Amino acid sequence: MTLEGIGEIVGVPPVSSWSCHMAEEHTKTDFVDELRTLLSDGNEEALQVFLRLVRPEDIAEYLDVLSIDDRQRIVGVLDANVAGTVLTDTTSQIRSRLVGEIGPKRLARIAEALPPDEAADLIGELDAGETEEVFHHIPSAEEEVLRPPSSIPASIPW
Repeated sequence: MTLEGIGEIVGVPPVSSWSCHMAEEHTKTDFVDELRTLLSDGNEEALQVFLRLVRPEDIAEYLDVLSIDDRQRIVGVLDANVAGTVLTDTTSQIRSRLVGEIGPKRLARIAEALPPDEAADLIGELDAGETEEVFHHIPSAEEEVLRPPSSIPASIPW
């Protein structure tokens, strides 16, 4: 099935004009207008299909003109890999606000999809209690890699 066929099934306008690397003739306004239409329609599946056609870096760039609720909905429908890229590529202000709203289990899945240094930075956006909740959902071997050195107990011999 083509992307156009998928778009028709879930009610997304024809996607032939959108590609994984958005065509240059499409402006930020075109993208944001389309995104707002999909968000207002409330069809999460159509939103998800549309966002699959857009580079995560572009999604991150356009979050700044959306409301916090719209940003949360967008990050919520992305798979963990794409959500991780979007969160690392957006502004620190937007990232910290979004990270604070993502549940610990979902944030753990996103962190696991990122390179260790980026995952540690993402988890570092949280306060100590929230950080522990996220680490509770991460396997022990990965947790040791992601934990900042200052939070590793001094009793561990190096």
